[in-house]
Amino acid sequence: MKKSFLILAILFISTGYSFCFSSLNLSIHDGRSFYILFDNVPYSTPAPEMSIEQITGEKHFIKVFSDNNSPALNNVIFSDYIYIPDGFIVFAVIDEYNKFLIYKKITFNHSFTGSHKCTCNCECCKNCTVCNPAKINENDECKYSVIREDNFNTLKNSITSKSFENTKKDIIITALDENYFSAAQIKELLNLLSFESTKLETAKYSYKKICDKQNFSVVYDAFQFESSVNALSEWLRNNR
Repeated sequence: MKKSFLILAILFISTGYSFCFSSLNLSIHDGRSFYILFDNVPYSTPAPEMSIEQITGEKHFIKVFSDNNSPALNNVIFSDYIYIPDGFIVFAVIDEYNKFLIYKKITFNHSFTGSHKCTCNCECCKNCTVCNPAKINENDECKYSVIREDNFNTLKNSITSKSFENTKKDIIITALDENYFSAAQIKELLNLLSFESTKLETAKYSYKKICDKQNFSVVYDAFQFESSVNALSEWLRNNR
């Protein structure tokens, strides 16, 4: 009797966990397109973001290629085993140090059959998102594209150490060419400038490199005069 119960328990656990999937959303910190091999399966169409669905098991081998003419050994930027936790939507990035970094996980499980009913009773499927869809913030700080906090602080120190307005602006423009920023960070940078005209010019230039454009309104707080806010707002309406 005990033996039969044990066998049933093992079958229940193994069957239950077979229903649990994960997915991986991968990008590169600077937004460039790339190719990947995932468990030796090629995803050969270059894109700035890759999504791999219905992943089973936690340990996987991934190779990431920079978008040149084709996947090749000389353009590999990451190659190693990674761990994808079971039952999650996983958001990850290849950072500026060519490391694989998971920066967000959201519970996400669904039926193995692909039906829109929760039939799984395993632990990871109790809060199945087919029955209770999770709200995913698609604008989550550019999915880690935003400049690192330590680098941002170094940038601010570099700006404040300069005396001339044009020099400060040039440092910000160079940083904008090489990084992405949050709207709040752009506001901080604009506050390091003295003249409204320089702030306005820099704010316009920054728009294309702001990750959370839905929060752009916070940038207006960096201006002292309403005329500057109106000018930026008008420019934004014409250049989105």
